[in-house]
Amino acid sequence: MSLKGRIAYFLPFTVVPNVIIVSVLLMLAIAGLMFTNTTLVALPATIAQLWLLFNASPLSGDGQVVAAVPILPALILVAVLSNRVFKAVKDKVSLADLNVLVGLALGFPLTLTLISWAMLLDAASVFPVDAPPLLAALGRTLLVHVLVLVIGMGSRLWRALCRRFGLPQWIVDANFTALKFLGSVSVAGLLLSVIMMAAHTSSLGQLFSNFHGVGTAGLVLLSLLYLPNVMVGSSSVLLGGEYHFGDAWVSLFGSHTVPFPTLPWFVVIPQTVYPFAGALLIIPVVLAVWAVRGRLDRTDQPFAEMIVSGLFTGLYTLIACLLITGRMGVYSQTGPMTWLTAVLAVAWLSGVGLLVSGVQNMMGRRAAAMPLPPEPDYPDDEEEADKETTENPAEETEEEVDDSDDLHEIDEDVDEYADEDPESDPESNPEIQEPESTQEFTQRD
Repeated sequence: MSLKGRIAYFLPFTVVPNVIIVSVLLMLAIAGLMFTNTTLVALPATIAQLWLLFNASPLSGDGQVVAAVPILPALILVAVLSNRVFKAVKDKVSLADLNVLVGLALGFPLTLTLISWAMLLDAASVFPVDAPPLLAALGRTLLVHVLVLVIGMGSRLWRALCRRFGLPQWIVDANFTALKFLGSVSVAGLLLSVIMMAAHTSSLGQLFSNFHGVGTAGLVLLSLLYLPNVMVGSSSVLLGGEYHFGDAWVSLFGSHTVPFPTLPWFVVIPQTVYPFAGALLIIPVVLAVWAVRGRLDRTDQPFAEMIVSGLFTGLYTLIACLLITGRMGVYSQTGPMTWLTAVLAVAWLSGVGLLVSGVQNMMGRRAAAMPLPPEPDYPDDEEEADKETTENPAEETEEEVDDSDDLHEIDEDVDEYADEDPESDPESNPEIQEPESTQEFTQRD
């Protein structure tokens, strides 16, 4: 296939979905302007700000920059676009195809971000909006759409790429171990925030009493948009890190508060931290053990895989913290302490994983070093053995039945293992076989 043919093939999977998203943003912008009785002259600037918001890029206006934007719109965009990328590569793809796919999937959104930035720069002379820092806007857009590609390519294509470049396929499994750990920690962090909010229902009641009608609906909507940010921030605290909001900060070992904006999630930040709050560090330990136990039983490189899993955990933690960290108007820098949270995430998963694999290895060596039980004494006289066999025909039949039953159980175990891990046999899985061409990979649903 020629370059022109590849571009024509991948356009419906990359460029067209972005165009549809921009069209949806256009309708949202028109509805918002009509609802607020704002002139349609502000339509280009409104569309530009919505595009930046859906790419987790900073927003700017009235001389203030809001870089800690809600990332729920960006996650929706990642889910939609990664699904389209997966449909594009699920059947057949080559290295040349991947080059074109990456170029279109990254180049078009970056171009739209540049256009949006220019539109805001032009509108700044008429409306109270400003163009955000260009490098930050481009960097956030690039990060979001790299995630689109990484997720959309799918595990089978990543395994095929590992084979193509001579890398062990357990790297993909290490990636899933990291995601399993981070997902469980995020859920635990959200539950911690909900529990803290339930403990401050009186403060929540006072907060909502200041709003009525549309104001209450807007407050609830804004709280939902910031829900993923809260999960990341709570997870950083649960790992042992710190979350900062301007001069305020909170961790499991102390806190310092300032007057916060009228957002329900700030109610969960305690004025003082209970002395026993440090005991919550047992939660990431338990979740790390849960994440690595199932994998350690199926890998022949436990130590290397646990180290790589920790590195993936640190990388994803770093990305999540960067997406929610930045200036929040007059409150200055807001978000987790990025480097500390990433280091703690690596330490928890790799440290616990190495410890568990070390214990399993030691127990395996001790079991191998234990003396075998003595073998039973068999009669040396063949005639006596034949006589015993003849005298007990029922026992012989029963032993034969028992042996056949054991063999049947083993066969069932083998079948069950094959069903659980079809990818372990390359010959039975055409999706992970070496391609006929060195430039081509195949994968299927």
